Amino acid sequence: MLISLARLAAGGNRTAEPKGNYPPNFNYTFTRCFTALFGIGLAPLAYLTCFHLNMQRKACFLAGLLVIADNALCVMSRFTLLDTPLLFFTAAALCSIAGFQNTRHCAFTPAWWRWLLLTGASLGLVASSKWIGLFAVALVGLYTVEELFNMYTDLAPVYAVVRHFAARVAALIVLPLAIYLACFKAHFMILSHSGPGDATMPPAFQVRLHGSKLSHQPFTVMYGSVLDLRSMHPGSGLLHSHAHNYPDGSQQQQITGYSHKDSNNNWVIMRVSNELNYTSGPLLSVKNGDSVRLMHKKTLAMLHSHNAHMAPVTTRDYEVTAYGKSEWNDTNNEWRIEVYKEDSP
Repeated sequence: MLISLARLAAGGNRTAEPKGNYPPNFNYTFTRCFTALFGIGLAPLAYLTCFHLNMQRKACFLAGLLVIADNALCVMSRFTLLDTPLLFFTAAALCSIAGFQNTRHCAFTPAWWRWLLLTGASLGLVASSKWIGLFAVALVGLYTVEELFNMYTDLAPVYAVVRHFAARVAALIVLPLAIYLACFKAHFMILSHSGPGDATMPPAFQVRLHGSKLSHQPFTVMYGSVLDLRSMHPGSGLLHSHAHNYPDGSQQQQITGYSHKDSNNNWVIMRVSNELNYTSGPLLSVKNGDSVRLMHKKTLAMLHSHNAHMAPVTTRDYEVTAYGKSEWNDTNNEWRIEVYKEDSP
């Protein structure tokens, strides 16, 4: 969302694809400067972290200078990527926990609360940038566990330990989690319309998007309907075919999984017998246990499998192809419907 905010402030369209050529009126310099600000902020954060770690001022200056002279950071800061904000929020979390360490002897003072809340806010932002930021959360978590353990072994009063524990739960767990969830809430509020990328999401999520075709579709599947079939395995995508054949095996038309919306994902569900008129006849619903055939709408080939050849990738499974015509009486084109779990609309 930070990158989209920079693009929107630069005069771009928040719904435009970030790939390809920039529009003529798009100020891409602004977006690069926006992410570069996070890279610039790494230098003072390095100085402040060393300062809070009670290093000499010369060492603090050297740390900041090394960040400025780091070629990788300079190059990374030029690009509109999330890596630079991720590093900035990680450095902010490290600087905040170092400042909090310096105020450990004056607990529950305004300075103590300020550094503790800054640490929690930084953790929420770093986790919201990328999940790899959870390593920063783990670092602060280990420090907190050690600090509370030392407090307990030093025979501190129980009420004091409980009070410190509650303060850390509120600042280092509740606050980061609230920021993380707020980012997702804002994300879903902004991206509330259907687009080319929502094909990777479950149908239950897609149906809530404005403009989604799924919101106008009936829950009951009828014979003759055009379907998009999604794999139950995450990341496998939609059942897809195209006018290309396998280089080996049967050399019939390929069947793949594709995670984006495409007309080659469309299949027509048909009865095994051809006596049903799908255009003028009565509607007949598909039921559990039915034997059906699936016709690829674009190439008119039938979803087919056989035991004569093994799959090209998962060699222990039979090959699945698109082969034949709807009028052919081929039992290798027949598939049985088995309802594993039925969700109500």
